[in-house]
Amino acid sequence: GMTVMMDNMAYSSLGYAVADVPTDNTQKTITFIAAEDTVYGGGVKVSAGQDIVIDFAGKTFVVVDPTVGSAGTETNLFQLLKGSAVVMKNGAIKSEAAQGKILIQKYNDLTLQDMVLDASDDPNMQYVVSSNCGTTTIKGNTQIIAAAGQKAFDLYYWPGNGYVEGLSVVFEEFTGSVKGIVEYGSDNSEEDWTDKAVLQIKEGCTGTFDITFSFYNMKACEPTIEIAGGTFTSESVSAYLAEGFELSEVEGGWQVVPTSEEQA
Repeated sequence: GMTVMMDNMAYSSLGYAVADVPTDNTQKTITFIAAEDTVYGGGVKVSAGQDIVIDFAGKTFVVVDPTVGSAGTETNLFQLLKGSAVVMKNGAIKSEAAQGKILIQKYNDLTLQDMVLDASDDPNMQYVVSSNCGTTTIKGNTQIIAAAGQKAFDLYYWPGNGYVEGLSVVFEEFTGSVKGIVEYGSDNSEEDWTDKAVLQIKEGCTGTFDITFSFYNMKACEPTIEIAGGTFTSESVSAYLAEGFELSEVEGGWQVVPTSEEQA
């Protein structure tokens, strides 16, 4: 049956619709229209110059083989190449792909709005969102759930492969949850690089972060992490609070709040 619609044309798969999006930065919206709540499809590759809003319309998109990626490492459910822009909203993505190791591998500008990315039952899924370039904006009731011992998301600065621009992951008006490891590192080709890998959790975020940080190839650099919102299960996040913020103990953890005036 027909799965999605774009420009009043129905397509049998999300991948086919994406392939029809022009590469001249004309924004197109692809909307799920399937009658069933769960839709199955192969991996999806977005190319440079494509500007796509994917409205999942409350559906769960289950990715099955074939997955996508660079030749020989087709381990991505979504591969979002540099020079593209993608918004994913109002739905869920899960994996039943035997080859899948990364739910979203992205080098582009990606916005996740009210999306559930749940890899909790797939121990092979090493990363839910792997950020290698561009800005990742995470909004609304988005949930990023890694399998036990795996990465919810990473910040990977990769100039050796041509991604000199760097990357940022920004939580904004975020009410959802993140569970898993947050990995922060580089390809070890530059000495002083952490201004090119920026994690921001903005003031006003009320979401929950059940995360631990993992760092590599730091070369004595301090990570660029600015946290001004959210509730955290671990007090260790205190090392990364933005100026003017402190932790307040609440049920289930520590909430980031503006520093109280009364303090001596």
